[in-house]
Amino acid sequence: MKKLTTLSAAIVLGMSMAGASYAGHPETPPAPQPTHLGFYAGAGGAFSSMTADSDFIANPVQNITAFHRSDTENSFAPLLQLGYWANWANNWVWGAKLMYQYHGDKADMFTSYALARIQHELDGLFTIGKQFHHGLAYLGAGPALLPTKVFGENGLFTANFRVPASSTQSKNLWGASVQGGISYFLTNTLFLDFSYTFTQTMSKQFDAPISTQAGGTASEDVSISSQTLALSLNAIL
Repeated sequence: MKKLTTLSAAIVLGMSMAGASYAGHPETPPAPQPTHLGFYAGAGGAFSSMTADSDFIANPVQNITAFHRSDTENSFAPLLQLGYWANWANNWVWGAKLMYQYHGDKADMFTSYALARIQHELDGLFTIGKQFHHGLAYLGAGPALLPTKVFGENGLFTANFRVPASSTQSKNLWGASVQGGISYFLTNTLFLDFSYTFTQTMSKQFDAPISTQAGGTASEDVSISSQTLALSLNAIL
């Protein structure tokens, strides 16, 4: 019995000394623990490669041959985005994102008879992601809107007809976007967001008066596709 009491006392004394020794060393501060919850807003820049595909049709068709044209233009654009993340299950989250790019006059592409200008791009995305220690990886998809203006450029000549410089039409091209991205948290509320987005619109018909031997009108079906790499700094609100 005396030996058991002595052994118990030794164990308690050893644990006390170990605790005191550990308490003398400062604890390592924990790494940021992102919550990824709530609304966030951010700003940054994007590199976009846009392609305008157009199919030309003339009426009457005298001396004019229908043809297809594809033209690509690369541009840098400022970017704004607003989003929301919420818990789903375990380390999975779901959310939504609204991403806006302003291209100005940097995204002008030749169509079959004129120029197409994309000044604005708006993507609405529903997202799902997986949380990690310092951030998350996610996928998203949703509708896209690209207001498009098709206009003549200084009386542009094409084949056997001329498009008046005053010929201008503006229409909204709707489509769909898919996106993959990674968010990396610098602090508990501040994070970098890097994403790749592919957008494809439906085609829409644009009409313009033309000058030919027979007179008449021309029309073309125009669709836009884009690939975008974006980087932004965001904050949980």
